Amino acid sequence: MTNTPYPSISGYTILDIAGQGGMGIVYRAEHNTSKRQVALKMLTTAQKEEAVAKFQREALLSASLEHPHILPIYDIGQIEEQPYMVMRFVEGGSVSEQLQEHGVIATETAVIWLSDIADALDLAHEQGLVHKDIKPSNMLLDTSGNVYLTDFGIAGMSDTENGRFAGSAAYMAPEQGKGENTDGRADIYALSVTLFELLTGEKPYWAETALGVVVSHINEPIPNPRARQADLPLAFADLIMWGMSKDAADRPQTAAEFAQLLQQAQQAPDVPFRSDSPALQLPPPAATTTDTEESQPAISTQLTPEPSGIGRWLIAGVILLAIIGLAFFLAPFGLTNNESVETAGPISEPTIVIVPTVVPSPTPEGQLFFDDFEGASSSTDQDDAVAILDGTLVFNTKASSRYATYPTSELTAQDINATVDLLDSPRATAYELLVSCRWQDEANYTAFLLRVTPNGNQLFLIKLVAGATEVLSTADLNSNDLSGAHKLNAICKGATLQFIIDSTAVLTGEDPSPTQGNFALMTRPLQDGPPHTVIFDHLEIRDTN
Repeated sequence: MTNTPYPSISGYTILDIAGQGGMGIVYRAEHNTSKRQVALKMLTTAQKEEAVAKFQREALLSASLEHPHILPIYDIGQIEEQPYMVMRFVEGGSVSEQLQEHGVIATETAVIWLSDIADALDLAHEQGLVHKDIKPSNMLLDTSGNVYLTDFGIAGMSDTENGRFAGSAAYMAPEQGKGENTDGRADIYALSVTLFELLTGEKPYWAETALGVVVSHINEPIPNPRARQADLPLAFADLIMWGMSKDAADRPQTAAEFAQLLQQAQQAPDVPFRSDSPALQLPPPAATTTDTEESQPAISTQLTPEPSGIGRWLIAGVILLAIIGLAFFLAPFGLTNNESVETAGPISEPTIVIVPTVVPSPTPEGQLFFDDFEGASSSTDQDDAVAILDGTLVFNTKASSRYATYPTSELTAQDINATVDLLDSPRATAYELLVSCRWQDEANYTAFLLRVTPNGNQLFLIKLVAGATEVLSTADLNSNDLSGAHKLNAICKGATLQFIIDSTAVLTGEDPSPTQGNFALMTRPLQDGPPHTVIFDHLEIRDTN
């Protein structure tokens, strides 16, 4: 025995700790004979029987797979009833750590890494193995930038082993989240989610619990990655959304095909794979107006759904009943948001926050909705992006790439007359405020968009259909100072829509194809910086009769 705090394993000298997670520790060690440095992975003490079985399964399966981009296993053993495995030591950390350091990864680098991982997966799939836990923290790098797939611990499990479902919620294919039998196309889905994260710096879905994220993968629309990273080439956005198809039959069918598509996207980045791709339809983002730039009606309007709010949790409850045993997922062995022995991945922030409201009953004649925000103070996200505070509705966002949104309860109407008090808004920053009278979802709505900058203000009437934005009408508001308090009024009746500020009609436009929808307020800053605060009160929606 040695005097070091590390375990003593015959044939190896442990040098230090390379990584640590909830289930085990990875040591940097040296083989006493060859003097080769290795990674020695060992479970922590007192692990459950299932965790030991998972660990042993990982060691055996990884050792059986010979591929230049699968982390090789050199030795398997056990000391004092604690199993260990000896692997190649790679000093470059994980892809997850690179993502945390750089924010986003260049497309050229992402193509190299994920093509190699896809090639490794193709070998595993040919041998009947589905990895089931593809994510950046399970992709390790050496100092030359070569990538290695690791952690096959749940690859050998049945999809409902012991009534539990295993995997990482942020990357889990819908069929895996529902407990259905999976094949290699579940790994292709996770590769697509990983590509989404590498190229945008964010995960596609966010929720306060792992279960909420799983439900989002099952039910929520596929977010367009160009809404998060506006300059993302069309081919990559199309491939991501294709690979994230809810139905496995609609995705690329093999990992080899996915690798080929990645190479094709690199060679022709502006040519999408599918003619009906939503990635084709996303407009460029709005830009902050400066003294040397003219303000353009280029509007980045697609939002990413936040799976929170009463309606979504009702759905979650149904899904929870349908997949009995999902709660066990949240145990140390099973579903995690990103837990890994090697490293822990970043947690992405919510992009849309929905604060539920209550319509008083009975309501005055003609009133469809009213809220004076006098209820208890509340917020549904950790950063208080949207909250009810001191009898007001408060938006407090700081990321220019994200809208925060407040839709009313399940109101569906075509013709409405909505008024809301704008109590306060930024005075020296550029921001956008959207008032939508016909809001179906993040890719389909009609709205008035106020763009406020220190150099002037503009108002647009816009319409989104399947993510494609059409500007129906515009007006310059240079004489209107929109800081401070104002009453905003949107009247939407048939094809005619009118926006009024403090009893003055400032824009009237025509919508040739009016639809029904909800009412929503949305806001975001046009540049990153200190929190951007907009405060509303006294929202009333009436019919137009």
